[in-house]
Amino acid sequence: MSHVIPSRLRRHAAGIFLGAAVALGGCVTPAVSQPAVSVAELHDQAEAGDVDAMYRLGVMYADGGAVPFDQHLAETWLRKAARRGHNSAEFRLRLLLNSRGENRFGFQSVL
Repeated sequence: MSHVIPSRLRRHAAGIFLGAAVALGGCVTPAVSQPAVSVAELHDQAEAGDVDAMYRLGVMYADGGAVPFDQHLAETWLRKAARRGHNSAEFRLRLLLNSRGENRFGFQSVL
């Protein structure tokens, strides 16, 4: 027997998940397998215009770990990627700004 979840219920569940992630300040973008790249190589790729590298650097600086936490660099790289149309970067930028009380997920541009 196949279970079919009505689209209305799927949208509701997705909204709850997004709300919980935002409330906890987490990331809701799915983990994507990325090739192992050094931070220096990633920085070079981002400087050369690679939007995914910009996003990955922004996330690294926002989360800390592989690089020290740096909110300014996180915002810089996420904003660069978002300005080039990277939707996940814009979402993470909104989360970052919201955590500082600078943006309340309104319709105003964060770019």
